[in-house]
Amino acid sequence: MQAVTTDVSEFEAALKASGAQEPADHLMEALDLYTGELLPGHYDAWILPQQLRLQDEYTQALTRLAERLIAGGDIARALRYAQRAVEADPSCESFI
Repeated sequence: MQAVTTDVSEFEAALKASGAQEPADHLMEALDLYTGELLPGHYDAWILPQQLRLQDEYTQALTRLAERLIAGGDIARALRYAQRAVEADPSCESFI
């Protein structure tokens, strides 16, 4: 039993559960858990790499979900997630 949970651990667990071929539910759950930058306004040396890693995982999850939706023929929803990916990372090349 885990004594403490964090939004980061829940986000990462949902990403891990999403797997390569699983339904999109876990990816959507992970995306709902991501609320933005880790510890905004804090500048310890360890924080920036974690912020960048989590933002990258978020952008990759958006991209994976959009690709799954495209494969399933749900183009309208895929477009919304692709737009979110580009908003999260304007250099995201998957949908440019």
